[in-house]
Amino acid sequence: KDGRLFLLNRDRLGGKNQKAGGGDDVVRVVGPYLGVWGHPAVYGGEGGYVYVVQNSGSMLAFKYGVDGSNRPTLSLAGNSSETFGYSSGSPIVTSDGTTPGTAVVWVTNVDGSSGANGRLCAYDAVPANGHLTLLRSFPIGTGAKFCTPASADGRVYTGTRDGFVYGFGQP
Repeated sequence: KDGRLFLLNRDRLGGKNQKAGGGDDVVRVVGPYLGVWGHPAVYGGEGGYVYVVQNSGSMLAFKYGVDGSNRPTLSLAGNSSETFGYSSGSPIVTSDGTTPGTAVVWVTNVDGSSGANGRLCAYDAVPANGHLTLLRSFPIGTGAKFCTPASADGRVYTGTRDGFVYGFGQP
């Protein structure tokens, strides 16, 4: 919740105070940014991106790379123009594998803890000129608290606070 992202070694996840000298055994720490109250989404195509929604802030896109010592790093590649209210959901990515131009980031956005003005937002997954482009925004009524969309068979689903599940996709 403190707005930091941690890159970990998948073969040795390390941990708090596990590094020599009492530090955290992580590959890299990115941030801090505004608080992150959900989980990130990842797109492995087009070089690799990680997406996080900040509490009462924009959605951030980080580009994967390596530093001069060949260690993984994330650099801020873009952010959304829209602000995500408290209790907005975590993003997901849909794509045709790693085929360029097919990835879309989906996220449920609300105006605040009441879930008012809920909408399912679709963004182009690859930032352009430091900006995540909003492709479409679908109104869903009162959004459910911290609702993360789901996808299956070419459709994207999201729930609402008043008990509805909306599905979006080709007929």
